Amino acid sequence: MKRYIVFVIALCFSCTSSDETPPENGVLLKKIIATFEGSEPQTTVYHYNGNKLVEAVNEDDDHKLVYSYAGNLLTRISYRNLGGTEYTRHDLTYDDSQRLIKHSSKNSWAENPNYIQYTHNADGTVLAVSHFWDDFELEYSIDSQKIFFENGNVIKTENYLPAGIRTSLYSYDDNPNPYRNIRGFDKLLTFDLSVNNCISQTVTAPDGSTLVQSSTAFTYDQGAYPVSSFRTGIGVGNDKTTAYFYQ
Repeated sequence: MKRYIVFVIALCFSCTSSDETPPENGVLLKKIIATFEGSEPQTTVYHYNGNKLVEAVNEDDDHKLVYSYAGNLLTRISYRNLGGTEYTRHDLTYDDSQRLIKHSSKNSWAENPNYIQYTHNADGTVLAVSHFWDDFELEYSIDSQKIFFENGNVIKTENYLPAGIRTSLYSYDDNPNPYRNIRGFDKLLTFDLSVNNCISQTVTAPDGSTLVQSSTAFTYDQGAYPVSSFRTGIGVGNDKTTAYFYQ
Protein backbone atom coordinates (compact mmCIF):
# COMPACT_ATOMS: atom_id res chain seq x y z
CA MET A 1 0.00 0.00 0.00
CA LYS A 2 1.42 3.35 -1.04
CA ARG A 3 1.90 5.80 1.78
CA TYR A 4 4.04 8.72 2.83
CA ILE A 5 6.81 8.28 5.36
CA VAL A 6 5.66 9.73 8.68
CA PHE A 7 7.50 10.83 11.80
CA VAL A 8 6.66 8.64 14.78
CA ILE A 9 7.10 10.84 17.84
CA ALA A 10 4.90 9.35 20.58
CA LEU A 11 6.59 6.55 22.53
CA CYS A 12 6.15 5.29 26.04
CA PHE A 13 8.19 5.17 29.27
CA SER A 14 7.49 5.02 33.00
CA CYS A 15 10.37 6.87 34.65
CA THR A 16 12.89 9.61 33.91
CA SER A 17 16.66 9.76 33.97
CA SER A 18 18.39 11.75 36.70
CA ASP A 19 21.42 12.82 34.61
CA GLU A 20 19.61 14.81 31.92
CA THR A 21 20.74 18.35 31.11
CA PRO A 22 18.13 20.96 32.11
CA PRO A 23 16.29 22.71 29.24
CA GLU A 24 17.86 25.92 27.93
CA ASN A 25 14.57 27.82 27.76
CA GLY A 26 10.90 27.39 27.02
CA VAL A 27 8.36 24.75 27.98
CA LEU A 28 9.31 21.18 27.07
CA LEU A 29 7.03 18.17 26.91
CA LYS A 30 8.03 15.66 29.59
CA LYS A 31 5.40 12.95 29.26
CA ILE A 32 2.19 12.05 27.49
CA ILE A 33 -0.36 9.37 28.34
CA ALA A 34 -2.42 8.36 25.31
CA THR A 35 -5.42 6.05 25.52
CA PHE A 36 -7.37 4.67 22.59
CA GLU A 37 -10.89 3.55 23.38
CA GLY A 38 -10.82 -0.14 24.28
CA SER A 39 -7.03 -0.21 24.85
CA GLU A 40 -4.65 0.22 27.75
CA PRO A 41 -2.99 3.64 28.29
CA GLN A 42 0.36 4.20 26.59
CA THR A 43 2.87 6.42 28.42
CA THR A 44 5.65 8.36 26.73
CA VAL A 45 8.51 10.11 28.52
CA TYR A 46 10.90 12.41 26.65
CA HIS A 47 14.58 12.83 27.55
CA TYR A 48 16.50 15.99 26.63
CA ASN A 49 19.93 17.56 26.45
CA GLY A 50 18.99 21.21 26.76
CA ASN A 51 16.23 21.70 24.20
CA LYS A 52 17.43 18.80 22.05
CA LEU A 53 15.41 15.60 22.25
CA VAL A 54 17.61 12.60 23.07
CA GLU A 55 15.21 9.68 23.49
CA ALA A 56 11.56 8.70 23.65
CA VAL A 57 11.16 5.24 25.16
CA ASN A 58 8.22 2.85 25.25
CA GLU A 59 9.10 0.42 28.00
CA ASP A 60 5.78 -1.42 27.75
CA ASP A 61 6.27 -2.13 24.04
CA ASP A 62 10.06 -2.71 24.17
CA HIS A 63 11.07 0.06 21.79
CA LYS A 64 12.45 3.57 21.73
CA LEU A 65 13.35 6.43 19.40
CA VAL A 66 16.87 7.84 19.56
CA TYR A 67 17.46 11.33 18.12
CA SER A 68 20.71 12.75 16.68
CA TYR A 69 21.62 16.34 15.79
CA ALA A 70 24.18 18.24 13.74
CA GLY A 71 24.29 21.62 15.43
CA ASN A 72 20.65 22.61 15.93
CA LEU A 73 19.30 20.42 13.12
CA LEU A 74 17.71 17.05 13.75
CA THR A 75 19.50 14.66 11.38
CA ARG A 76 18.56 11.13 12.45
CA ILE A 77 15.73 9.28 14.21
CA SER A 78 16.52 5.66 15.04
CA TYR A 79 13.76 3.19 15.96
CA ARG A 80 15.18 0.48 18.27
CA ASN A 81 14.21 -2.07 20.85
CA LEU A 82 15.28 -1.41 24.44
CA GLY A 83 18.32 -3.64 23.92
CA GLY A 84 19.57 -1.24 21.24
CA THR A 85 18.84 -3.27 18.09
CA GLU A 86 17.89 -0.87 15.31
CA TYR A 87 14.84 -1.67 13.17
CA THR A 88 14.34 1.53 11.18
CA ARG A 89 16.51 4.61 10.59
CA HIS A 90 15.25 8.00 9.41
CA ASP A 91 17.88 10.39 8.00
CA LEU A 92 17.10 14.08 7.42
CA THR A 93 19.00 16.37 5.04
CA TYR A 94 18.81 20.18 4.81
CA ASP A 95 19.86 22.89 2.34
CA ASP A 96 22.06 25.92 3.13
CA SER A 97 18.97 27.76 4.41
CA GLN A 98 18.36 24.94 6.92
CA ARG A 99 15.22 23.80 5.10
CA LEU A 100 14.40 20.09 5.00
CA ILE A 101 15.09 18.75 1.49
CA LYS A 102 15.25 14.96 1.98
CA HIS A 103 13.89 12.38 4.40
CA SER A 104 15.17 8.82 3.99
CA SER A 105 13.70 5.83 5.84
CA LYS A 106 15.47 2.46 5.79
CA ASN A 107 14.46 -0.79 7.49
CA SER A 108 17.31 -2.90 8.84
CA TRP A 109 16.51 -5.78 6.46
CA ALA A 110 16.23 -3.61 3.33
CA GLU A 111 19.06 -2.73 0.96
CA ASN A 112 17.67 0.60 -0.22
CA PRO A 113 15.85 3.34 1.68
CA ASN A 114 12.47 4.83 0.86
CA TYR A 115 12.83 8.59 0.64
CA ILE A 116 11.06 11.89 0.14
CA GLN A 117 12.60 14.82 -1.73
CA TYR A 118 11.26 18.27 -0.82
CA THR A 119 11.26 21.30 -3.12
CA HIS A 120 10.54 24.66 -1.47
CA ASN A 121 8.62 26.82 -3.92
CA ALA A 122 8.71 30.60 -4.21
CA ASP A 123 5.02 30.84 -3.20
CA GLY A 124 5.74 29.20 0.17
CA THR A 125 4.37 25.78 -0.72
CA VAL A 126 6.48 22.62 -0.62
CA LEU A 127 6.43 19.79 -3.16
CA ALA A 128 7.16 16.38 -1.61
CA VAL A 129 8.04 13.54 -4.01
CA SER A 130 8.14 10.09 -2.37
CA HIS A 131 10.08 7.12 -3.74
CA PHE A 132 9.32 3.56 -2.61
CA TRP A 133 11.00 0.18 -3.23
CA ASP A 134 9.41 -3.25 -3.57
CA ASP A 135 10.54 -6.58 -2.09
CA PHE A 136 12.88 -7.08 -5.05
CA GLU A 137 14.59 -3.74 -4.34
CA LEU A 138 13.14 -2.22 -7.49
CA GLU A 139 11.75 1.31 -7.31
CA TYR A 140 8.05 0.73 -7.86
CA SER A 141 6.35 3.97 -6.91
CA ILE A 142 6.87 7.70 -7.12
CA ASP A 143 4.12 9.74 -5.44
CA SER A 144 3.87 13.51 -5.17
CA GLN A 145 2.23 15.78 -2.63
CA LYS A 146 1.96 19.56 -2.35
CA ILE A 147 1.95 21.09 1.15
CA PHE A 148 0.36 24.48 1.91
CA PHE A 149 1.15 26.59 4.99
CA GLU A 150 -0.35 29.49 6.91
CA ASN A 151 1.21 31.08 10.01
CA GLY A 152 3.59 28.14 10.38
CA ASN A 153 0.81 25.54 10.22
CA VAL A 154 0.19 22.93 7.52
CA ILE A 155 -3.33 23.87 6.40
CA LYS A 156 -3.69 21.70 3.28
CA THR A 157 -2.03 18.90 1.36
CA GLU A 158 -2.80 17.71 -2.14
CA ASN A 159 -1.81 14.16 -3.10
CA TYR A 160 -1.62 13.66 -6.86
CA LEU A 161 -2.95 10.20 -7.65
CA PRO A 162 -3.78 8.45 -10.96
CA ALA A 163 -7.48 8.85 -10.12
CA GLY A 164 -7.14 12.55 -9.28
CA ILE A 165 -6.28 14.71 -6.26
CA ARG A 166 -6.78 13.59 -2.66
CA THR A 167 -7.10 16.70 -0.47
CA SER A 168 -6.45 17.01 3.25
CA LEU A 169 -7.55 20.12 5.16
CA TYR A 170 -6.44 21.07 8.68
CA SER A 171 -7.55 23.78 11.12
CA TYR A 172 -5.85 24.90 14.35
CA ASP A 173 -6.32 26.66 17.65
CA ASP A 174 -4.21 29.69 18.61
CA ASN A 175 -2.19 27.94 21.33
CA PRO A 176 1.34 26.48 21.23
CA ASN A 177 1.88 22.88 20.14
CA PRO A 178 3.37 20.71 22.96
CA TYR A 179 6.40 19.95 20.73
CA ARG A 180 6.96 23.58 19.80
CA ASN A 181 10.13 24.18 21.83
CA ILE A 182 11.98 20.98 20.91
CA ARG A 183 15.07 21.92 18.93
CA GLY A 184 14.77 21.14 15.22
CA PHE A 185 11.11 20.11 15.22
CA ASP A 186 10.12 23.36 13.50
CA LYS A 187 11.85 22.07 10.33
CA LEU A 188 9.67 18.96 10.05
CA LEU A 189 6.89 19.29 7.50
CA THR A 190 3.91 17.57 9.12
CA PHE A 191 0.61 18.88 10.46
CA ASP A 192 0.94 17.35 13.95
CA LEU A 193 4.20 19.30 14.48
CA SER A 194 2.83 22.64 13.32
CA VAL A 195 3.09 25.82 15.41
CA ASN A 196 -0.41 25.38 16.87
CA ASN A 197 -2.64 22.42 17.72
CA CYS A 198 -4.68 20.72 15.01
CA ILE A 199 -8.38 20.74 15.96
CA SER A 200 -9.87 19.30 12.77
CA GLN A 201 -8.85 17.18 9.81
CA THR A 202 -10.80 16.39 6.65
CA VAL A 203 -9.50 14.12 3.89
CA THR A 204 -11.43 13.98 0.61
CA ALA A 205 -10.92 11.35 -2.11
CA PRO A 206 -10.65 12.27 -5.82
CA ASP A 207 -14.31 11.26 -6.27
CA GLY A 208 -15.40 13.71 -3.55
CA SER A 209 -16.10 11.12 -0.87
CA THR A 210 -14.89 11.74 2.69
CA LEU A 211 -12.11 9.44 3.86
CA VAL A 212 -11.34 11.16 7.18
CA GLN A 213 -13.39 13.58 9.26
CA SER A 214 -12.01 14.15 12.74
CA SER A 215 -12.04 16.77 15.48
CA THR A 216 -9.87 17.26 18.56
CA ALA A 217 -10.90 19.20 21.69
CA PHE A 218 -8.14 20.54 23.96
CA THR A 219 -7.95 21.88 27.51
CA TYR A 220 -5.02 24.13 28.43
CA ASP A 221 -2.85 25.21 31.34
CA GLN A 222 -2.23 28.83 32.39
CA GLY A 223 0.53 29.10 29.79
CA ALA A 224 -1.93 28.06 27.03
CA TYR A 225 -0.22 24.69 26.48
CA PRO A 226 -2.49 21.62 26.11
CA VAL A 227 -2.96 19.48 29.21
CA SER A 228 -5.49 17.11 27.65
CA SER A 229 -7.12 16.34 24.33
CA PHE A 230 -9.89 14.16 22.97
CA ARG A 231 -9.96 13.13 19.32
CA THR A 232 -12.93 11.51 17.61
CA GLY A 233 -14.19 11.04 14.07
CA ILE A 234 -14.30 8.73 11.09
CA GLY A 235 -11.23 7.29 9.39
CA VAL A 236 -8.93 7.81 12.40
CA GLY A 237 -9.54 4.61 14.37
CA ASN A 238 -10.88 4.54 17.91
CA ASP A 239 -11.44 7.68 19.95
CA LYS A 240 -8.21 8.89 21.57
CA THR A 241 -7.65 10.71 24.87
CA THR A 242 -4.24 12.25 25.61
CA ALA A 243 -2.81 13.86 28.77
CA TYR A 244 0.26 16.13 28.50
CA PHE A 245 2.88 16.88 31.19
CA TYR A 246 5.69 19.43 31.01
CA GLN A 247 9.02 20.14 32.66
